[in-house]
Order: sequence, then C-alpha cells, then structure tokens
Amino acid sequence: MTKRSKGWRVLPHTAEIALEITGASWPSFFRNAARGLCEIYGFDPAPIDPRRKQVKKKFKAATPEELLVDWLNELIFLVSTKGWRPGGVRILEAGKCCLTAELASAEEIASPKLEIKAATFSALNVVREKGRIAARLILDV
Repeated sequence: MTKRSKGWRVLPHTAEIALEITGASWPSFFRNAARGLCEIYGFDPAPIDPRRKQVKKKFKAATPEELLVDWLNELIFLVSTKGWRPGGVRILEAGKCCLTAELASAEEIASPKLEIKAATFSALNVVREKGRIAARLILDV
C-alpha cells in the first residue's frame, strides 16, 4: 500500500527477504538461523566432516538481536568475499549474548542463487514464546 503526501510517497521495497527463525535453545536457534540463510543461498550444509578444515568463530554482543545480526553478517561476508560454501556449521556454545561456532567449507564450489548484502535490524526482535526462541529478520538482497 502506498500513501501520497506533500509531493512524496512511501513505496514497498522489494529488495528484502524476511527470515523467521525458531529454536528450542540458543544453540538450535543460531544453527537454524545459519540453515535458513544457507537455504536462501541455495546451499545444503552437511554435517561437519572431521577431515575438513574447520574455522572457529566467536561472537559477543550486548543483545540477542545484535548477536543474531553479527552471526548472519559474518556468514554473508564469508560467502560473498571469501567464497565460503557451507560444508557444515556446528554450534559449540551459545547463549543470549555469546556464540561460538565451527564452520567447515564444502569441497564443491557452488554459486549462490542470490546475493545477500546484509542482515538488518529492521523490525528485529528476538523473543521467548511458548518455551521457544523466535525472531523475524530482514535480509537486504
């Protein structure tokens, strides 16, 4: 829906994708966030193969929203600038404001179906509801 007002109007923006994430715990929440992002890219992350090179990433933030955005933006950075293709994501430790994960890259080089520029804070709110952690996140594409 658009509104016209004094020589300008606000239009719907089509360069975004919303990602809904849920998890029974913080580790499952952050793992599901990575899996959802991989699905948008068109990647199918397999379980980590212990023979593959793995990289450990640690994150700390003041809020769960900041942590989620930092986590997904790191994955977006790795895909877009380092050619990372998910060969597995393992959450080693996760809480409301901290996350430690291992990432492995896949052997095959696949191109993403879509270019994602960034995870955003637009309308982001991480909540606990009915014993689950949930969020809706907007990705700028």
